Amino acid sequence: MNFICEDNSYRSMRAASDFSSILQGALAESTEYVWVERAELDRAEKELNLAGFGLIDRNETVRAGKWLNADWSVTGRIHTNVDTGLKLSIEVIRLSTASVLAETNLVRPPQEVRYFKPGREELANTTNALFRLLQAARAEEQAQRALPKVALLFLTAEETIPELQGLQEHFTASLRALAGGEYNFVQFRRAGESISESDLVLGGMAVDDSDAWKRIADCYAWGQVTVVSKSRFDRTNRQFVTEKSWRTELGALAGGEFRTIVFPVTNFPPMGEFAQTLAERMRPLLAPAKTLRDDESARRSIAALLVTNALALFSAREYGYVAENERARKAASLQMLETACFLAPLDANARENWTRERWSGMLPDDKNEFYFARRRSDAWGRQVKQFGFKSVNANPSGRNGIELEYLRSAFRPLDILHYAYDNQVAWGVPLDLGGEETCAWRRQFAAEFFDRLLITPEQPELAKWTTEFFYRAIEKDGGGFIVPSAVRRQQIIETLWPRVMRLRKDSGKPGQFDGAYRSPLRDHFRELGRPGAEVAMIKAYEEQQDGGQPPALAKNRVILPRAEP
Repeated sequence: MNFICEDNSYRSMRAASDFSSILQGALAESTEYVWVERAELDRAEKELNLAGFGLIDRNETVRAGKWLNADWSVTGRIHTNVDTGLKLSIEVIRLSTASVLAETNLVRPPQEVRYFKPGREELANTTNALFRLLQAARAEEQAQRALPKVALLFLTAEETIPELQGLQEHFTASLRALAGGEYNFVQFRRAGESISESDLVLGGMAVDDSDAWKRIADCYAWGQVTVVSKSRFDRTNRQFVTEKSWRTELGALAGGEFRTIVFPVTNFPPMGEFAQTLAERMRPLLAPAKTLRDDESARRSIAALLVTNALALFSAREYGYVAENERARKAASLQMLETACFLAPLDANARENWTRERWSGMLPDDKNEFYFARRRSDAWGRQVKQFGFKSVNANPSGRNGIELEYLRSAFRPLDILHYAYDNQVAWGVPLDLGGEETCAWRRQFAAEFFDRLLITPEQPELAKWTTEFFYRAIEKDGGGFIVPSAVRRQQIIETLWPRVMRLRKDSGKPGQFDGAYRSPLRDHFRELGRPGAEVAMIKAYEEQQDGGQPPALAKNRVILPRAEP
């Protein structure tokens, strides 16, 4: 069980964590459920680098729960607002499929304080509601268990077609009615409702479990409607006219067997009629396979098709062909890439393109830049861990190399905490984050960044940041060096110092070693047992221009006489 508060307050984050612990203790008296000990959950979060942020999305919940071999996860999101009151959204998630078994929303009157501060009445009401929710989840799971599971991934259109608004909802309803309770439809609703969570269910699970596709559903289904335009010359009006038709492709993967059907639509029928036609065409594709097999080549073929279609949508957006409903278009493209990653988790092409497109910039639902930066860094870390630095595109047009994204994404969270308080709050750092917590986060971010720096080839694009990276390696805060180990700092210094000197020489300009970092560099060498070693380094830096001599004075510089002591 894990509860988080979304009001950007560290005090609320801690209160939400304590609230979930108390709730779990109140429910532990029931013998119907076996709860994971809070200490074990905290250890899981620490192992998975989720601890301390209070911003855990559903994919991270699934990862932590599976790490603990749990069956369900109970998550709560607390929304506080002085004017409208407090809203508590609770979900019971089946970890094997990352699907919601039961959910509820509790609304409470406004609080006297702006941060989350639950009382006894709040605890009692939430405990009762949560117990009823668990009962509903158990009933839903029992009802679903005996039926073949069909996952409806997506049904998208290549362009913004007004006639297709709401098609997926109508199609799903028609297919459910047509099946008549024959299948248990596993629907990843979050992927369609919120772009910021489109990566949480499928792509995220594939990272930790390459065989997840075998267990989530018995059959996966999707579809795409493509506009086909043809120009012809109208002899009557003596002008060219464009005629449009729609190419509809439906696909399914059942028992490792790839099935597909393609048919044209010339005159667009009413929404309900078109959805019914799609459902009738789709139903035969869902039939259970006669023999179960794992045809990796079929899954890779599907993934390649999905990647091609998704990139076509991105290209259309980039060149301005898709202007309306941009948010839905982005969601459709990301869902295709996510599905490709899920069905073929070892496909480097699908994973790289998904990582690039999902984390190329903040999406409309990404309200918190600090949180976005953390997740972006984690995504590129997983990309490199699984596939290394080799890109599937030899020369990705207008794209940064994987090495650059890997480093730059890790530096951003550390950099955010280097700015003034007002900047940090504007980027989403908790308003009331304490000094001790800030120091701990800064050390964590520094460790992640410098670990990557030491294993990544030198990046010319980051050359201008080299000196800044060096200074950060020897930076201090209230708790000492942000890189606590003197040996580790020395490894970083030995890696960066030649680059710093090369950059200094290539600049062709006189310069001084930053005075704020003279003392930390001195303390570093004292701690390392080499006192005074910094003197030669600083001298070499400042005399780099002409072989050990002081740098030349700038033109028109006025020199005042130095007063004698």
